[in-house]
Amino acid sequence: FGTLQAKNAVRDAARVLDYPYGVGDRITKLIGDELGITITDALAAANVDIRAMSVADTQDFGILRLIVTDIDKAKASLEQSNCFVSITNVVGVAVKDEPGALAKVIRILTDNQINIDYMYAFITVSKQYAYVVLRVEDNALAEKILTDNGIELVTESDITSM
Repeated sequence: FGTLQAKNAVRDAARVLDYPYGVGDRITKLIGDELGITITDALAAANVDIRAMSVADTQDFGILRLIVTDIDKAKASLEQSNCFVSITNVVGVAVKDEPGALAKVIRILTDNQINIDYMYAFITVSKQYAYVVLRVEDNALAEKILTDNGIELVTESDITSM
């Protein structure tokens, strides 16, 4: 696929998802006019697996957040492919796959005045849990409060061994 098809695919996806035309158009401006390696190609070439992803759009640019099996290899591969890469420390929790389990985690944090900047979740295959990734201002404090309240934290090795 060339760049033109990629831009059209983004515009089509934005239209199907009922976003205003400007949203799709802004994202397509981030796609260069030259043919090149894609993010997924770069990660595949580096033998890095994507465990979870989140895509967000701002007024001026798009943000792709990834949870991967090897952070250092992913960063090096993406930077070599001329992608801007930033690594953010987050808190991971294991939430039972049942109604109210995520509400409990959020309530614990909000009762302790910890704001969640963003979060996303993915289901584990073997453990009957959802892993939830939380971006908060103070990871250490959030981790202490959560563990003090019986919430299981997820480590980097938990994610890479899925």
